[in-house]
Amino acid sequence: MLDQILVDAAVAAGVELREGLSVQAVIGDGDRITGTRGRIKAGSTVVEKGRLVVGADGRHSLVARSVQASEFNTKPPLQGTYFTYWSGVPMEGFEFYPRGYRAVYASLRNENMALIGVNWTGKDFSAVRADIEGHYLKVLDEGAPRLAKRARDGTREERWIGGSIPNFIRRPYGPGWALAGDAGLHVAPCTAAGISDAFRDAEFLAEATDEGFSGRRLLDEALAAYERRRNTVALPIYEFACQNPPLPRRRRYQEGLKPGITL
Repeated sequence: MLDQILVDAAVAAGVELREGLSVQAVIGDGDRITGTRGRIKAGSTVVEKGRLVVGADGRHSLVARSVQASEFNTKPPLQGTYFTYWSGVPMEGFEFYPRGYRAVYASLRNENMALIGVNWTGKDFSAVRADIEGHYLKVLDEGAPRLAKRARDGTREERWIGGSIPNFIRRPYGPGWALAGDAGLHVAPCTAAGISDAFRDAEFLAEATDEGFSGRRLLDEALAAYERRRNTVALPIYEFACQNPPLPRRRRYQEGLKPGITL
């Protein structure tokens, strides 16, 4: 639903939408990226040219890989998660149960489906993969017994979704290209800020691109300012998410949560 809302808003704002097009490569002139080459479902090749190619294509970004975007402040996976969707689970708002090196989170989604997930530390996550359901239900029973009761009275409707992810920050621009969202900065999702981060980068990058394309500033200077602006906002959150906070700090974090979050 969110994807459709964003697509509709973009088209209403004047974006030309190409559905069924798979981008396969970026193309360039010397060291400057000048466009993309892709293929539509019917099989024909499509080449698009532009002053700036934006990679908003996730942590496995084709654009980032093609331009060999440099990474810094990389950290190994520190946590892992699995979630699934349940029907018949009554719920109001968002529920969050932080426990010792574990956490349970849940919220009601479209069509009254409850998303219920569990987090583990990175060092424990390899064992979880061998028996996802068993480890998931054990943490759910121990960490959120009332939610576990509601889940068991409901029905699991979907497969297990999740994994353990690396943490990295990429240089988000270069000659003819820029990165936004997870393509440029990827971090453990314990802050649940991923979508907000993507919107932030989109806003910052749009403003920088407007400055460059309008001539108010050289485009490379505007994109360099975009990187500085992104880092200023994102780095403190990145460092916080990459900590394994001791219990006193975790308690202070819990005490600072807004009302309505179940602990």
